[in-house]
Amino acid sequence: MTPRTPGKLSPNLLKPSDLFQQLKKRKLNSDSGPRKKLFVSPLRSIIFTTPEKNYQSVSQSSSRRKGTPRKTPKKTPRKTPRKTPKRALVFGDEKPSLPLGALSEDANLEAPTVKSVKGLASIPIDWSLKTRVRFWSDKPFPYKGYFSSSESANGTTSFVRCSGDEISATAKLKKHCFVWRHPHLPGFDLFPRINNRCKVAPISKPMSEDLLNEYCASLKDLFDLMKCRQVAYFYLCAYSFTALFRASGVAGVDEIHVWITPTTDGFRNLLKEEGIEFSMPLCEKATDEESSSAMDEEEDANNFLETLGVDLSNESSSIKSQRTKTKPKKNTNSTLVMVKGAQVQDLIPFLSSSKIVLSKYGSLANIPPTLLAPVAFEGAQLHFLKLNLNSILDKSMYNIELCGPILPNMVVNLCELFRSTVGDFSCNLINYDYCGPFASVASHCQEVKEESSKNIFAAESLRDCGLYQRFIEDMCSTNNQSSSCINTISCKDGRYFVK
Repeated sequence: MTPRTPGKLSPNLLKPSDLFQQLKKRKLNSDSGPRKKLFVSPLRSIIFTTPEKNYQSVSQSSSRRKGTPRKTPKKTPRKTPRKTPKRALVFGDEKPSLPLGALSEDANLEAPTVKSVKGLASIPIDWSLKTRVRFWSDKPFPYKGYFSSSESANGTTSFVRCSGDEISATAKLKKHCFVWRHPHLPGFDLFPRINNRCKVAPISKPMSEDLLNEYCASLKDLFDLMKCRQVAYFYLCAYSFTALFRASGVAGVDEIHVWITPTTDGFRNLLKEEGIEFSMPLCEKATDEESSSAMDEEEDANNFLETLGVDLSNESSSIKSQRTKTKPKKNTNSTLVMVKGAQVQDLIPFLSSSKIVLSKYGSLANIPPTLLAPVAFEGAQLHFLKLNLNSILDKSMYNIELCGPILPNMVVNLCELFRSTVGDFSCNLINYDYCGPFASVASHCQEVKEESSKNIFAAESLRDCGLYQRFIEDMCSTNNQSSSCINTISCKDGRYFVK
C-alpha cells in the first residue's frame, strides 16, 4: 500500500467556499435569463416554456437540488374594479341619488306608469244552453269523487230552499249542479231534443195524452211564477225549436218577452193566423238590400234582352235556375222570433197545442217538450248533473267535468266557487248549437233600452226569484250581456278572461 500524501484532495471533492461560489454563480445566471414555465401534461413528458412565471410540476421536483430552500411566489393583491354608481328611479318626493347638475333637462324623473291588469271582474251572461263544461286547474277541486252524507244533505236542502251559503265548499258544488226539469221518463234522454238519437221504443198514445196534460199544467204554473216575479227565466226545448222566457226587467226589457229559435215560414204563418204579433231582431238588413239589388239587376237584364228582341217566355227552366243561384239564402240564426208584452199571454195556449210541440216520428214521438228552470214548479223533477272527476294528468293537473242541461246561472256560480277555492283555473264549454242566437240577440237589448224606459226596480223586484243577488243585478243590466256564445273561460289572479 502506498501512503496517501497529505495536502492533495480528490478531483471530485470541493472546498465549501468553492461550492458556495458556484451556487451563487448559478443563482445569478438563473435570475438574469428567462424563466421556464412548466406544465405537466397527461404523459408527464412534455414541457412548455413561457417567459412569464416559473411553474413546476410535482413529478419534476427532482430538478431542485436537495438542501436549497423552496421559493414561494409572492401574492400580489388583485385589483378590484371600481363600482360606478347606478342611476336610481325617483318616486314621489324622494331625492335623486345623483346631483341635479349631472342630469339633463329632458331627464324623466317621474314614476313609471304601471299597465292596468286586463280581465273582467264578473263573467258576462251567456243565455245559450250548455251541454258540457270541463274545468282544469293545477290545484285540487273541492270534490273527491263522492259526497259525504252531511255534504249531500246540506247541498240538496240549500238548493231546494234557496237558502244561504253557510255550508262547505263541497256542499256548494253539489248545490250548483241541480236543475229543475219536466218531464221525467227513466231511460229517455230528454235533452237535447233537436236531432236526438235516443234508442228507446216510443210511448203509447194514452201515455202521451197524460204527459201532454201534465206539460200544459207545468207551463202554466211557470208562466204564473214569472208574472209574480218568482222565476227570472226558463227554457222550453221542443223537437224543432227552443224558447227562452224572461221576466220583465231582464236585460233592460220592461216587459215579459220570449225568444224562439229556429223558426220556419210555416211556424211564423201559424203565429200570424193566431193573431200573435212578433218581431225578428236578428233579421239582417243587409240581406234585404242584397235581395232588392238582385231583383233590380234581374229587371234591368230582362229589359235589356227585350230591347234586343229576345222572347223570355220560352226561357228554359235550367237557365232560370242558373240565373237564380245568386239569390241570397236565409240564415237560420236570423229566424229568431221575439214575442213580448200581452202577446205572451196568447203564446202560452199556442205552445200547448199538440200540433206544434209533439213530434210524430222518432224515439221521442208523442213526448211533450222539456222544461228547464232554476227554481221549482209544478210537476218538476230535481235533476242532478253528471259529475265526473277524471284522473290527474302527470300528477300536476286536475280535471272535473259536468254533463247535462247547464243553465247560465250555473256557469257563473261554479266559476265563482272555484275562484274562491282553487284560484286560477280554466274551463271549456260546449254550447247547444240551436241556442246560439240567444247570445247574439243581446246587442239588440241596447236598442230596446233606448226605445223603452228601463225599470229601475227590476233587480229589487226579482229578489225572491231564488238566484244570487249579484247575478240578478248583472242579469238586469245591459252592460254585462255577452254578445256571442262563450267557449272558454279562464281565471287568473282573480280576473276572468272570456273567449
